[in-house]
Amino acid sequence: MEAMNRAFRQLGRQIKEGAATEDMLASLATMQSSTAEARKHLPPLIAKAPEADRARLQKLYEENLATLSQELDVLQTAIQQKDKEKIQTSIKSIRSLRGDSHEQLGVD
Repeated sequence: MEAMNRAFRQLGRQIKEGAATEDMLASLATMQSSTAEARKHLPPLIAKAPEADRARLQKLYEENLATLSQELDVLQTAIQQKDKEKIQTSIKSIRSLRGDSHEQLGVD
C-alpha cells in the first residue's frame, strides 16, 4: 500500500504541475499494480481482527479494492483523453474512497 500512496501523491503533483500524460500514466500504472497485488493478500489488520469481525472486514476490503480498480480505470481514460475535469473528479473520488475505506477498516 505504501507504493500506491506514493504513486497517488506523485500523480496529484503531476496533475497540478501539468506533467506529461505518459508520466501520469506511469504513476497510475503503479497504483493499478499495487491494487492488483493488494487483492492477493489479506492485510495484517484484518488477520489480527477478532474472529467475529474478520469476514465483514475482509468483505469491505475486497469491495473497496474493486471500487478502487474501477475508479483507476476511469482515471486512466480521463488522463488519456486529457479531460481535466474528469481527472479532478476521479482524484476526488479516490481520495474519498481512501478515507472511507480507512475509516471502515480502522486504519490509522
